[in-house]
Amino acid sequence: MKNSLFFLLITLIISVCSCKKDKKNPEPVKDEFSFVYNGNTYYATVTNNIGNGAAYKGDKGPAIVIDMPSVFNGTIRFEKEGCAYLAPANTVIYINEPGCLFMTKNDFGDLVPIDSAQVYVYKSGSLNISFSDCTGHSGTDWATGLPYSYQVCRASGTFDLTLINKNNQTIEITNGKVNQHIQL
Repeated sequence: MKNSLFFLLITLIISVCSCKKDKKNPEPVKDEFSFVYNGNTYYATVTNNIGNGAAYKGDKGPAIVIDMPSVFNGTIRFEKEGCAYLAPANTVIYINEPGCLFMTKNDFGDLVPIDSAQVYVYKSGSLNISFSDCTGHSGTDWATGLPYSYQVCRASGTFDLTLINKNNQTIEITNGKVNQHIQL
């Protein structure tokens, strides 16, 4: 009986000790990209390895893209404070520096001013996103066989944005949150 009790006690101790969480490997933080528009909260999704909302490192620093044509009839890019736009589906917008002058191309390939009735432009907003916990990765391109390298970082922060067109119609995005891994 003493041996059985001793064996049961040892088994119980081993079971309890083996259930401890490993403090060196915490649970990964779930990625999130969300915002509120017209009272509804929208979350970025990934389909076939393509996301419809993400932070990225633009030419001028942190930026975001929201590619939800079913919600906005186009794609929103927030390149930097003071420079954001909604490009209708199948419209390519170019930003002429300095500042934030939006252009598109005509049938001859010349840059021309945009039609700001369809293209909404920056009215106000904030973009507070930082990149951290970057890790380097490398591989070989399957098509060319050439080596490449990249970083995966955690983008985290907040954003809000109001866009306006020449008819004074607005798109107001609030409570934007970013907490996601991105490839740079």
